[in-house]
Formats: sequence, structure tokens, C-alpha cells
Amino acid sequence: MPTYLHTSILPGASAAELFAWHLAPGALERLLPPAAGVQVVRGAPVSEGSEVELSVPIGPFRRRWLARHRAVQTPTGFIDDQVSGPFPKWSHEHRFADIEGAADSNTNSAQLTDAVTYEPPGGFLANIVGAVVARDLRHTFTWRHERTRRDLERQRLFRDQPRLTVGITGATGLVAGELIPFLTTAGHTVLPFSRRGGSPGTISWDPLRGRIDDAGVGQCDAIVHLAGASVAKRWTAAYKAEIRDSRIAGTRLVAEAVARQAGRVKTLIIASGANVYPSGDTECDEESPGTGVGFLPDVVRAWEAAAEPARQAGIRVVHLRIGMVLSPKGGGLAQLLTPAKLGLGGPVAGGEQWLSWIDLDDLVGLIHHSLHESRLSGPVNAVSPEPVRQGHFAEVLGRVLARPAFAPFPAFAVRTLLGQMGEELLLSSIRVVPRSATQAGFVFRSPDLPTALRFQLQRE
Repeated sequence: MPTYLHTSILPGASAAELFAWHLAPGALERLLPPAAGVQVVRGAPVSEGSEVELSVPIGPFRRRWLARHRAVQTPTGFIDDQVSGPFPKWSHEHRFADIEGAADSNTNSAQLTDAVTYEPPGGFLANIVGAVVARDLRHTFTWRHERTRRDLERQRLFRDQPRLTVGITGATGLVAGELIPFLTTAGHTVLPFSRRGGSPGTISWDPLRGRIDDAGVGQCDAIVHLAGASVAKRWTAAYKAEIRDSRIAGTRLVAEAVARQAGRVKTLIIASGANVYPSGDTECDEESPGTGVGFLPDVVRAWEAAAEPARQAGIRVVHLRIGMVLSPKGGGLAQLLTPAKLGLGGPVAGGEQWLSWIDLDDLVGLIHHSLHESRLSGPVNAVSPEPVRQGHFAEVLGRVLARPAFAPFPAFAVRTLLGQMGEELLLSSIRVVPRSATQAGFVFRSPDLPTALRFQLQRE
């Protein structure tokens, strides 16, 4: 049986740190590449005999994969073996080792090694399937090691600060799906908000009826408010009301509850939109006027104003003005992937409009930074430092996918097919830079578009 071996050196890390991170709640979710489509069905903390169950895509179908942990040795590693799944045999050994620093350096490093021994499926086609498996393993573990390095570096910045209890609304959404495991692997406690009642470990709320569990809010050091109806859907009059109400009513409810718990809750971070800035070629930072014209700018202004009760109570309120979030799991990039993979990506309405975007991992990192960094308050632009024109975005996406990107999508087609939503999301030109974040010491791991797309799409 072949064995695939992947080793990386992580400067500043230790074997104990790597071991603790891999055993923390949420580590498995952080180690699943978003482009792979693998889902956790059930999981358990790594211990001798514990099991995890995954759902993995195989062509148009999905199959369950059950693995069992064994040989758990602190802090040198553990093994997980396939009990049932797509491979005839599969054993994955995780190894962690300390490397002493050089004589002229006080910084030690850790060696992270993944060793996978497997029997390829496919019967008489096993040789062909095996070549594909070997390629996929290389892509997967290159990505996993890079995410592990990034997460540990971000979390290490604030490891001397107290661990927090963080309430999160919109807990089933795209951003929270990555934020929650990131926070739990850092040792924080997360309490998701839930509309389904007060199940253990959640905070009950119903924003449409104005109900919220004050006692649950009072358990939190900080609240991250991400809830709101998606804007990536054709806007009827009724749906525009839903977009507006889901943001404004929910924010006001949370802000009032936080204000009542001002002695306990210290920070309120609220998702907002970069659409508040005026359309054009002018570069906008947090000092620029939020005088954009249209439905979304009006919503953003009312959305941010709804947090006034928390501000008046002395809570540090951060409004993350988020650009287009890059992830194959949802948002604008996910909608662009299918046509781009078919070679149908290309400039929209000439492609000269500016696009302000952010890698999902950088957005998660910026939320984490905002939880700890008291210098961040008020509007904070959650965008990459390198906005691009839409035509350049389409070109880079095509290059990363190795597909042509010249098929144009004219403005009249956007307006005909998508209406006002297409007008404001695809035809407006928003050129935003993250001055407050960079001044507060935040470092973007994917500051440029090729790096972000290669990382999110698992392309070397």
C-alpha cells in the first residue's frame, strides 16, 4: 500500500501547541478544505477510541466516512483509521515534534507531519484512481498545513489575553461556520443564538417578535452579530423589506440587550456593508463619507444606527463594513464558480467597476482581531488592501481555474435578469481600503486576489 507523507516546519510553534490545537473542538472543521465539499456528520474530541463521521462527495453522490482515533500520545500525535468509507484501507498518522532553534536564534519551531497509508479504490482501475488520489492528497495537505500555520499565528497574537465567551448570531451562516471553529480551537467558548428555543449552550432569541434571552446575553464577554437575510437574491418589494427588517430589527434587539448587560458585555461586533460608500473611482477609507445612493446604502446606514443603544451604554461597537467575501462555500464567489469553470466567466458591463473583496479566512481573522483589539471601534472596512476592477477579477479567477475568461455579460443583461439587485451588487463601483484594520496591527494573509483564490479553491 502506498504512503503519502507531508511535512511542514511551523516557526514559533511547539509540539504541545500543535497537539492541543488538533484536539480542540472545531479543529476537524478547520482542517476540511472549503473547496472539497466534505461535511462533518458527527464528531467527538480526539481521544482513544473516539470516532468521527464525515459525508464526502464522490461525483454526484455522497458517501459516509467513519474513522476511529487510536494511539493518542501527548504531545507527539495520534492516528485515525477508517472503519468504513470510500477506501479499502486508510490509516492517517498525525505527528508533532519540536525543533530547537538555531544557535543564533531564540525561536524554536515545530514539525508537522501527516502520513497517510491507503489502498486506492477502483479495482482494476486502482492505478489510475491512485494517481488522482495522490494528487488530491498533495493539494489537501498543502492547504491543511497552510491553514494550520495561519490559525496558530493569528491565535498566538492574543494568547496572553483572557479566553472569552462569545455569543454569535447567524450561527449557521457562511462566516459563522468558519468563525465558530476558529474561536473554539483558540480556547474561547461560543454561545450561538438560536430561534428554536433555549437548548443547552445556546442563547434564545426571536428578532421578529422582539424576544431575547437577557440572561444568556449576560453570560457573554462579546457578541458577534452576523444575522441577516441574504442580499444575493432577486429583490421584490417583500424581499427588500425582509432584508431591511432582518438587519435593523435584529441589531436593535441585540444592542438593547447588550446595553442592559453593559457591566458584563464589553464588545459588540456587527456585520455591515461596504456598499455604504459612494460608487465611483475614488478610494474610500473609514473617514470617507458613507453617502452611497441606493437601497443597500440606505439599509447600511439604518443598520449601523440601530446599534445606538449599545454605544450609549458605553459598549465598544465595531461595524465591519464587509466587501465581497471569497469562499467556494457561499457568497458571490460560489455563484461565479460554475460559469467560470465552464469557461463562461468574463467582464460584467465592461469590467471597469471596482470590486472590494475579502478572503473568508481574513474576515474570520479580522473578527478575532476586533474581539481583542480595543483600538478598533466604529466603522472598520473588512476588505482586502487591494481592490480590483471586475474585469481583472474575472481574468484572475479564470487563470486560477485554468479556464478562459472572456465571455462578456453586458449591463442590460444584468438589469434584465437581476433587476435592482444586479444593478447595486454588480454594476456599482466600490473602491474601499481597510485603513483602520491595518493601523490596528491586523495582517492580511491573502492581501492579493491570486493568493486568496488559490487558497480558497485549493489550487497550488
